[in-house]
Amino acid sequence: METTPPRSFVRSILPWIVAAVMLLVYLVTLDTVVTVQSVAPLARATGMDWHGTYTQPLNWLATLPVRVLPAGWQLVGLNFISALCAALSLALLARCVALLPHDRTQLQRDKLDGEDSFLNIRLAWVPVVFAVLICGLQRTFWEHAIINMGEALDLLLFAYCVRCLLEYRVDERDAWLNKLAFVYGAAITNNFAMIVFFPAVLVALVWIKGLRFFRFNFMVRSFLLGLAGLSFYLLLPLVQLGGEGESLTFWQALKTNLLYQKQFLVGFPRWRAAWIGLYAFLPLLLAGIRWPSSFGDTSPVGSAFTNIFAQLLHAGLLAFCIYIAFDPPAAPREFGLGLAYLPCYFLGALSIGYLSGFFLTVFSGGPVKSRRRSGVPPLVNYAVTAVVVVGALIATGLLAARNYPKMREATAPMLHDYATALAQSLPEKPALVLSDDPTRLYALAAVLGGEARAKHVLIETASLPNPAYQAYLRRQYGDRWPKLEIEKGYIAINPAQLLKAFTAFARTGELLYLHPSFGYYFETHYLEPRGHVYVMKPLLTASGERPVPGAALIGEQEKAWNQLAGKTWPALQAIIPTEAAERFNNNGAYVGAYYSRALDWWGVELQRAGRFDEAAKFFKEALALNPDNAAAMINLEGNILWRDGRKRLPKLSKAAEEKLQSYRGLDNLFNLCGPIDVPDFCMEFASLYVQSGLYREASHLIARALYYAPDEMIYLSARANVELLAGRPARALELVAPLRARAANAEPGLQIEIERITAFAEYEQGNFSAAEKILGATVRKFPDQDYAYNVLSQLYVSQSLKLRAAGDAQAGAPLTNALQVIAGQIKRQPQNPSARFNYGNLLMFVGDHAGSVAEFTAVIKLQKDNSAALLNRAIAQLQSKQYDAAGRDYRELLDRFTSTDFRVYYGLGEIAYQKQDWKAAKDHYAQYLKYAPAGSAEAQTIRQRLAEVKKKS
Repeated sequence: METTPPRSFVRSILPWIVAAVMLLVYLVTLDTVVTVQSVAPLARATGMDWHGTYTQPLNWLATLPVRVLPAGWQLVGLNFISALCAALSLALLARCVALLPHDRTQLQRDKLDGEDSFLNIRLAWVPVVFAVLICGLQRTFWEHAIINMGEALDLLLFAYCVRCLLEYRVDERDAWLNKLAFVYGAAITNNFAMIVFFPAVLVALVWIKGLRFFRFNFMVRSFLLGLAGLSFYLLLPLVQLGGEGESLTFWQALKTNLLYQKQFLVGFPRWRAAWIGLYAFLPLLLAGIRWPSSFGDTSPVGSAFTNIFAQLLHAGLLAFCIYIAFDPPAAPREFGLGLAYLPCYFLGALSIGYLSGFFLTVFSGGPVKSRRRSGVPPLVNYAVTAVVVVGALIATGLLAARNYPKMREATAPMLHDYATALAQSLPEKPALVLSDDPTRLYALAAVLGGEARAKHVLIETASLPNPAYQAYLRRQYGDRWPKLEIEKGYIAINPAQLLKAFTAFARTGELLYLHPSFGYYFETHYLEPRGHVYVMKPLLTASGERPVPGAALIGEQEKAWNQLAGKTWPALQAIIPTEAAERFNNNGAYVGAYYSRALDWWGVELQRAGRFDEAAKFFKEALALNPDNAAAMINLEGNILWRDGRKRLPKLSKAAEEKLQSYRGLDNLFNLCGPIDVPDFCMEFASLYVQSGLYREASHLIARALYYAPDEMIYLSARANVELLAGRPARALELVAPLRARAANAEPGLQIEIERITAFAEYEQGNFSAAEKILGATVRKFPDQDYAYNVLSQLYVSQSLKLRAAGDAQAGAPLTNALQVIAGQIKRQPQNPSARFNYGNLLMFVGDHAGSVAEFTAVIKLQKDNSAALLNRAIAQLQSKQYDAAGRDYRELLDRFTSTDFRVYYGLGEIAYQKQDWKAAKDHYAQYLKYAPAGSAEAQTIRQRLAEVKKKS
């Protein structure tokens, strides 16, 4: 054990051997089918993703050759690049471990042979191999080695920089530092974490080079080489000038990358950075200091205690680094933020190499050089050496056994099989294929390959209103996609234009959706399943009634689902974790959620067809494939009660309530889980559609609610109201007439709502006097109800606007009547803040700003925390040029109620602009643009104002 091994083997040959072995491991486990993790990088690398690439220029450059590969080899080529980068990183790790100094403590110096500080024992290869295996078989590292997610190249650059530092420490050739400066600068452009590591690298340079670091020629040369590396920031902005992505200017594209990195740097939690530093740097700091031979007490007892403490410290750090490699809750992998933290695992493995080498050196046997330290019994030396070697074997074996199944799961063909099922459901003739989810669309494109992909027009619906995406579609599909331009008065492509484009395409091909959906397009179309895709068919009735699935369609779908139920679904269920937290990044759970949503949708369709027994089976299967599917759980609970005795679901179970809490908003619930065929939820979704002007979809859902509760007055009145909003007043009157007779004993709010619908339906048919009479009687019947006064004043305001649009000189009279209505309410209810608030709004509408300020002040006296009244008072004061008073109200809003309301920043900006305080105006306008809707006309005006005040400030 004391014989010096051939140094060239451990430092020069062994790194390539271990790298070749690990490359073979990665090639055997390489991801060769499209997965959830690989689909987005593949789309970016091959140009399927239409968005411009503005970040990671080196990664873009490295993956550029993938575009010239045949479609079937692009994914393999992309992932091979990642495997190669990972293997080269491990070669550099092996080289770095071999270059680490092992003369840091007196314990080590006593056992070293020769003048250098390298590990020169017979087992010098053990720390190298141990470090490589721990790093290479670590779960996150392994995943990024077989799936190209962009961070393997970042790690390779980082590893090369570490190698340059260690090589310079050995031979002090400035060429290593020159390479370090250039590569580090280039790496910064690709990975913001290199900015975080820069202070540590700077300290290491000063530590190694000493005062020579501050020589002028060295600092200038390093600065220029680093600047040359940083020039890669310019690569993608230059490429995008002539590219096919979004049309940004050079400076906009450059700023995008810089802001992207800034957001990560500013937003990264400081405690996480401290914890990572403890794991990644503390052991290396220990290895970086050459400790003196003694501390304090130099007696044999004191020296023994010092040695024991040093050994325990090294043992504790070694155990800690190995523990982190197994991904406990405190591991970097669990920090999230979409990062892999590969440099941390690399540095941890480097520490493992040093710390294991420490024990192999100290307990290597042979004579002890120091007179103050007695030799250790040979039995202890052999025992410790055996513990290190066997422990390394056990640790790497456990790591491989633990993570290999996870790699099989990560590369499982679940998404590939799902996309294949979609592809097999596409028609032979060209189709317009729509998807709200880019992942599905990219997966389908990858499975289709070149020719089949070109046959169909694949559309990412979320991007359709974007003019840049329209230009991309024209470049991609030529005249098969019409040229659409923004109409006057719009800031994006009008949905009506898109529907016209769909209709035009439908003359020669079919319109398909990859999944159930909702929204504007379904005001004129409905979905009919065909295999695993959905055909968009035109609605034929004005009310938007959807046809019920027939027996033939149900039979066809039964066959399609049965094909999956025998093999695909059991395989998915086998790899879906039981714990909700573990399902978040699980490949099977991701695809299972796709199937689960489709199953839930089909279960609802079966219930519409009256097949509740069959529907229950699909809801159960949906829950089996996605245990977090709140929609399927609620549907199943409602289904059981309805089959049991035609009973409505009175309330949700505790389990369903808990599931619902994880979804934010009804849109998100539908997108991830599917529809809910329970009356209360039908009405909630219908209300959402009404707010969006989607009246046919709202009518459809109200009809479903009425199926379960045909006599529910609230549902019946809502149906009549939707007809009124949809511009069908005659139909609204027809529906509301029976309700007026039945509403005598209803609560006042419902009675007033029914009268409102009746009155406005009459008004829409030109019977203003009849409407006025109905609502006037309602006020007299319910003199204490705010709603009664509100709807009557609303009628007068609507009449005023109608007369004004017609150029009628009497347009002001109805506004006077509206004011009188609310004034009468205030006379009756002088302490009613709602009445005074409405009166203030009316006064502001007619231009009486002084009067509106007085009313809003009265509201604030009654309700000190009424932020709406405070905001409206500020607006009224601004409009009447009371800038100081308005400014006080706006600042109070910021201090007490909000820091994100763009209306507040608009007001403060306008006040500063009028006072010619250009700096304050610039700051407030910038805050306005941060929170305001980006595409609004007001935002465009403020952008122009901001440019103006920037010049003046």
